[in-house]
Amino acid sequence: MARAFFRILGLSLLSLAAANAQQDRITGLIDPLRTVTLPDSVHPRAQPRYDRGAVDPSTRLGRVTLLTTPSARQQADLDELLREQQLPSSPNYRKWLTPEQFGERFGLSANDMAKLVSWLQSRGFQIEELARARNWVAFSGAAERVDRTFRTAIHRYETDGETHFANSTEVSLPLALQGVVTAVSGLHDFPHTGGQL
Repeated sequence: MARAFFRILGLSLLSLAAANAQQDRITGLIDPLRTVTLPDSVHPRAQPRYDRGAVDPSTRLGRVTLLTTPSARQQADLDELLREQQLPSSPNYRKWLTPEQFGERFGLSANDMAKLVSWLQSRGFQIEELARARNWVAFSGAAERVDRTFRTAIHRYETDGETHFANSTEVSLPLALQGVVTAVSGLHDFPHTGGQL
């Protein structure tokens, strides 16, 4: 009798864990030939009138970051948690999460992070850092690799007496990453102007 109880209890706990487990969202092959464009991914100051041509292909971009977004379900859960953390009557009142706890609930699955890392490495990039919250991957590599991978071109721009670099066209991503990766930061060195990556 006790053995049957513990078996049922164990199955119930496994079912609960499976229900709460993160879903893999990168389900298809990350195919570089099937891409989607990220809208608004060109800095407003990277205008043709300031363009001074492509950077040397070997120019190293030291820290480019793929930023990811929670799934719709994760975002709804996150919104609810944020609301509860502000309510004195809630058991979650002021119960803050560590980056790792955030990642377990609202970040990418470990499988999806591994797929992103593997894809970037296959394109010749060096991984610089992984977010503890599993919501971004930082990497570095030559401008020519950035150009080929993201179907853009890194150019030099002269504005206000200063020289900067930036992508000259919208960034493209493999279709398999649509809705998972929402931005690529670090493709320009213009000063931050609120909202621009």
